[in-house]
Amino acid sequence: MANVRDIVGNRVLFFVEESDTVSAVARRMADYHVGAILVMDHGELRGVFSERDLMLRVVLQRLDPETTPVRAVMSTHLTTVDDSASP
Repeated sequence: MANVRDIVGNRVLFFVEESDTVSAVARRMADYHVGAILVMDHGELRGVFSERDLMLRVVLQRLDPETTPVRAVMSTHLTTVDDSASP
C-alpha cells in the first residue's frame, strides 16, 4: 500500500519565509497558481497561508499587505502526518 511519501514525494512544495510580506506572498501564490502556501522559518514549518487567510485576516481587517508580515496572519493550528503514514 502506498504511503504519504509515495504520493507527495515527487511534488514540488512551494514555501515562503514567515518574514515575507503578505503582498509578496500573494504574488508568489499567483505565480505558482496555488491557493495556499507553506510558511517556513529556517527550514521549519511554521504555518500555512491561504486565500481564505488573505480575505479574513488581511482584507476584512483592513491591514496593509505591503507592510504586514505573513507570520501575523497565517494559519498556525495545523494537523500533520508522518511521511510514512498510509492514506
